[in-house]
Formats: sequence, structure tokens, C-alpha cells
Amino acid sequence: MQIKIAKGIGFCFGVEKAVNVTKELLKSGKKVFTDDDIVHNKQVMEELERLGLSYDNGDIYLIRAHGLPKEKIEKIKKDHKVVDLTCKIVYNLFKTVEEYEKKGYQIVVYGKITHPEMIALKSYAKNAIITMEPLVIESEKIFVASQTTMSYKDFENFYNKLKDISIYSEFKVFNSICKITHNREIEVEKLSREVDLMIVVGGKHSSNTKKLFNIASQHTKAIHIETIDEIKEMPKGVDSVGIISGTSTPKEIVEEIAAGLKKLGGMLQMENNFEKLLDSYLFDNVRKGEIVEAVVLRKGESEIFVDFGWKSEGVVTSDELVKDVNDYKIGEKLSLILLRKNDDEGIAYLSEKIVYSKKLKEILKEKFEKGEKIIGKINSEIKGGYKVLIENTIQAFLPKSESMIFDGNIPKTPLEFKIIKFEEKGKRLNIILSRKAFMNEQKEKFFNERKEGDIIEGIVKKIEKFGAFIRIFEGIDGLLPNSEVSYDTSLRVEDVLSEGQSVKLYIKKIDKENRKILLSLKELMPDPWQNVTKKYKVGDIVSGKVKNILSYGFYVNLEPGVDGLVHIDDIFWGRRGKISDIVSVGDIVKVMVKEIDPNNKKMRLSYKEVEGDPWENIEEKYPVGNTITGTVSSILDKGVIVEIERGISGFCPISEISWNYISSPKDVLSEGQKVKAVITELDKENRKMRLSIKRVQENPWKKFKNNRKIGDIVTVKVIKELKSGYIGTCENVEIYLPKSHILKEITLGDELKVKIIQIKEDGEILRITASEKELENEKVIDSLKEEFENERYTTIERKVDNANSIDSGQE
Repeated sequence: MQIKIAKGIGFCFGVEKAVNVTKELLKSGKKVFTDDDIVHNKQVMEELERLGLSYDNGDIYLIRAHGLPKEKIEKIKKDHKVVDLTCKIVYNLFKTVEEYEKKGYQIVVYGKITHPEMIALKSYAKNAIITMEPLVIESEKIFVASQTTMSYKDFENFYNKLKDISIYSEFKVFNSICKITHNREIEVEKLSREVDLMIVVGGKHSSNTKKLFNIASQHTKAIHIETIDEIKEMPKGVDSVGIISGTSTPKEIVEEIAAGLKKLGGMLQMENNFEKLLDSYLFDNVRKGEIVEAVVLRKGESEIFVDFGWKSEGVVTSDELVKDVNDYKIGEKLSLILLRKNDDEGIAYLSEKIVYSKKLKEILKEKFEKGEKIIGKINSEIKGGYKVLIENTIQAFLPKSESMIFDGNIPKTPLEFKIIKFEEKGKRLNIILSRKAFMNEQKEKFFNERKEGDIIEGIVKKIEKFGAFIRIFEGIDGLLPNSEVSYDTSLRVEDVLSEGQSVKLYIKKIDKENRKILLSLKELMPDPWQNVTKKYKVGDIVSGKVKNILSYGFYVNLEPGVDGLVHIDDIFWGRRGKISDIVSVGDIVKVMVKEIDPNNKKMRLSYKEVEGDPWENIEEKYPVGNTITGTVSSILDKGVIVEIERGISGFCPISEISWNYISSPKDVLSEGQKVKAVITELDKENRKMRLSIKRVQENPWKKFKNNRKIGDIVTVKVIKELKSGYIGTCENVEIYLPKSHILKEITLGDELKVKIIQIKEDGEILRITASEKELENEKVIDSLKEEFENERYTTIERKVDNANSIDSGQE
């Protein structure tokens, strides 16, 4: 039976430190206590208890490797001395989530809410959500981290699912999983594929040990034990056994298990003795000042974490990096030098800058000799000039006279320079730069080499109403006017570009003498008029957008840079109306192509041809004698224009507006008013139609003539006053009342009883005159007649009486 021992055995550095510190304190006679297991390993805790570790009271309180809530630590400090054994990786997680919660992020941690590490974390980020299952998070900013003992793969699945289902603007992931636990996960998966039985050693309450057991179980038979006593005999059919341990298990226990397996007939596969095998886990012993090859594992706010072959990750702070932290990629390989390390705490600090500075010095020397440019960033102002940092590594001096800085505003972005002096005095390096020399050289080179028609790249420096200034090089600007932005003349610079944007441009004109450059964007685009005759044919019906409306027509944009004119003659079939009543700017319209002139970039379009000639079947649509409904579109002195539909209108003369006399059409009609009218005449050839509004109703004069005669008594309502009389209405006709025939003062609206004294025919109407006086005179005459008759009757009666009297004879 072969025994294969994994490289990943023994304590991690955090547990190792916690156990060693505890042992030293106990062996020195200190009264040490804690409230729970220092590590999740029964055998280790039993040893510490034998040395005197208490869970009740003592002089020194030990904070476990998992950490404790801040409030609890402060409470303990009031009565006891505290020794903090919190793992550095765990503490880094606590401080990171605390920092990001202060920045307004919603903290989400992949972990077990009952785990001691997570209980402690909540005191650093009060609003943190700790969960093993992804939740829907709605927050502007989300920051995701993990319990340090979790699986990389499980964590990746967790935050990818969380990212898919959550609502946010910013989503950050912090890989806080311990590298050592991750390496053991990789190793147990690989080893379990090679053996018949995998033995996972560690405390039954240890999270990382349980995780190793679960991974092994997916690939082979596996058992989770704490000591060799749990193995009485090997299962049948097991020819190879693998051993790995959790990070809270000491290597001594692994030794005992390996020795026990030997007694059961096993043998180590490797020739090395067991002690050397265990020592190989401690990695290469890297010394201070040694140059190492490293791989970027993850990034923080101001540092990167690397794997350089040591037992823990290395840290490279931003001031020891050549580039900005954000410019490094995970998996990128770097050459670094070890500055210092702490084996107990598992911390190592490295520098990229020191390694790169030797190489950069040679590069700068070569650029000085060849007269090539270099890039640097001004980081401070000093007497006589500025300090410039080249690639975040080597310091140089920029004299003010060479800086081209006149307003005191130091550019914050990297700039280009020429090296005008390069001196090495022992270890000391003296580099003097010039921005002026570089800019002058670039200007001369540009104006000597560039010509009209060249394509260059620049940055939009400033946008003005008339166009934009483009920075081609430091000190070289060109003008891009609005007219050169696009063949679509409605577009301006601000519609297509923004300040700070990089853009390719065409040099349309270059004035070398006055150092002026005219640039064009549209010259890089195909001229749409070159293919216009291929795309459009006379007679084609096309769609476009109404671009602008003028007094003589409107322009339609068919595609960027191609506009056509719809002349007013091509809008209306009949009488011209208001163009704005037909179309508005922005409308999508269909038009017919009438003429194309590509040389002059002109096109004539027709709007009315698409709609069709409404007069084509006019006799069928509107025969003479039909009644139509239309809108008064125009009022003239001699009548009104009535629009029946677009392109068809008719004229109603003033005499056909009303059966009564009117002096002006405005007296009875207004523009926009709906009216009914009878078609009285139709001239298709000349597109003319004559209408009568009054003939929609029966002729009231004819009816009056049939029912009335001179001498009739009628009631008239006074509606209008004239110089010589009044106009009144009766039975829908007008009657003239002379003032000389009115007996008393009247007002408009009064009703009078009058006598018709005159009726004259005037075409289809009547001229009727009535008199109140005549009616009154008639009443007087009738009264006199009645009085006369009464008088006459009385006389006769008297005579009759006398004739019958006894004295009649005497008479």
C-alpha cells in the first residue's frame, strides 16, 4: 500500500502564530484565558489546557485567530490585558469591509453567519449581509467579500449569481479567501483522483477541514479523522492512500497518522524521509534583497498581492509599484525584490520600483543619446522648477524656463519631455528635462512633414459655438468648424464629439507660415451625393424628415447630407394654402423625386404627387346639386373660400351666403367655421367650384310671397338700425321700417305690429316695406268709421221714436 502525503499539511501561519504565542505565555507562568477554542482542533486544545489555558478567568485574555467583535474586546480591556491572535488575513478582511461601508457600499459577505469570524466581522460593518445563498440586493454600490476559509470556486459562483440578480451601478469583488486554504483545496482535488482512499486530518468542527473532506469525497473514498486511533484497519482493495490536513492541525499529528499507516503495511512513495517531506511545505526560504518572480493574485485600493513562492502572499504597496494599481492584471508576472518579511505574522513586503530602476536608467540614457522623448509626471514644485517622476521610479528636474507652464497650473496628467542633460555621479543620477524643446521639435516636425489630405489623430480640447479646437500634439492645435463635421448640415461639433474625446481627422488646410490648421471630419466620410443617382431615380416615392419650412416650400432630409426641396407648387393641387398647415418640422413624409442634380447637390421633390390629384374624379365625388360640408378657409370682400378636403375648395359669392342682405361676409361667417353648401357649378378643367350656402335652406322669400300680401298685419322684431329706418325680421325674411313710419322711440330687440305697405320683387328676394303709422292710421279710420256709424245709428233711432210719438202730427 502506497502512502502519498500532500504538500498541504500542518498549521497555516495564522494558526501557528496563535498556538506558539499561547504556549509561550503559558510556559512563562502567565495566567491565560479565552472564551472558546483558540483553534478548531481537539488535540491542540487539550495540550493547551494541560499547560494551564483557562476558559474562566486570568490575567491575559487571548483573542482567537478568528477574531472577536470590537465591542467585546473593548469590554475585556477594561479588566484584563489583551493579546490579539487574530489572523492577519482575517483582520485585513475586517478593515476592508469597514472602509467600504464608510464609502457607502452595501457589504455582502459569503459566509456562515454563526461562524466566529463572521460574528466578529459584523462589528466592523454593522449593515453587512452575511449569507450562503445569493440574494437580490438593490443598492447603488455593492461590495462582495468572503469568509477567509471558504472555497474559491463556491465564492466565484456566489458573486456571479449575486451580480446577475441584483440591481446596482457599481459592483466590486474582494477575494478575501486565505491562499493556503485555497491551495489545499486544489491539492486535495488532484491527490484524491490518484488514490483509492483519502485521509483528511483535522478537527471535526473545522470549516476548512470539512471542506477538504467534501472535495475528496467527490473523487474517491474519503475519511475525516482527528487521530490515528480512529483507523483500526484499512478497507479492502485500498492500494494507495493520500493524506492531507486542515490548517488547524499540527504536522505532528500527521506524522503519527503516517507512522500508523506504515504499521498497517504502507510505505511512503517518495524517497525523501518524512521530515524532509514536511519541511518542503514551508516553501523556499527567500532572503531579504533577493529578486524573485511573482504573480499578481489580487488588488487592493493602494496595493497588490502576489505569490512569490513563500508560505504566504506578498504585498507591493503603490509607492513601490511602477504603474498605477488599476493598471495591473490578475495573473501578470512581475520581477520584485524582497524588502522585508515577518515569518511569525506571515507578511512580506516587496518592491517593483527598485528592480525596474536599474533597467529604466539604461533606457533613459539611451533615449538621451538618441534624442528621443520620455514620459513623466510633475509631482511637485521646487525652487527654480519642478520635480518630475519618470514611470513612478526615477526623479528628474524640469526648469521653469523649460516647462511651458505660464499660469501656475501644473498639469496633473503625464507629459512628454526631452532629456537635455543626463549625468551619473557614482550612485547619484542627475537628469534635466525640457518640455519646451520637445514641443518646438514636434511643431517643426509636424509642419515640415504634414500636408493637406493627411489623416491625424487628436483630442477635443474645447468646444465653442463655431466648432472645436483639437489638440494634435502638446502646443499644436487645429480648428474643426461646424461646417466640416458632417454632410448633414444640421449637425454641430457638440452633437458628435465631447471634450477629451480622441478623434481621427482630415487635414483640409495647413498654413505653415502662420502655423494654422483647418481640420475636417466629414472628409473621412463618403460623400452621399456621389451615389445619389444610383439610390434615387426620377419618379421614385421616398420617405424623409421635414428639415425646415420656408415661404416658398420645405426641405426634406432623405439621408445624412442629402436634402431635397418641395417647392410650394409641388405641395398644393389647387389654391395655395399655409405650408405649416400641411407639414411640421420633424414630420416623416412621403415624396416623389422630380429632378436630381448631383453636381450642384440639388434635388426637387413633390409632395402633392404622392397624395394624388383630388380633382381627377371630381364629377363622381362632388356632382352639381350635392350638399357638402366644408370649412371657411378665407373670407374675401366678394365671398368666401370653403375647403372641402385637402386640394379641393369652392367659392361661395356674397350673394349666395344668405337669403337676407349682408354688406360683408364677415357679418355672418368667420375663418375656420364649419358650413354646409350646395354645389352650383363645377369646372374640372380650371379646377373651380361654385357653392351656395343659402340654398341649403328653403327660400324664405318664396314662402313669404305665397302667404302674405300688401295690407297684412305682421309682427316684426327690430334687429338693425339704419340712417333712414330699421331692419326687422318676420318669418325669416327682412322687412324695412322707415323712421317716418315709426310712432315712438324704439330699441333693438323690440317687437312691433306693422302693416305691409309695399312688396317689390328683386330677383329671388323681395323688398318689403312696413309701417307702424299706417297701421295706427287704419285704427283711427276704423275708430272714426265706428263712431260715425254709431252717430248715424243714434239719429235714425231718434227719428223712428219721434214718428211713433202722439205728438208726431204736430211735428
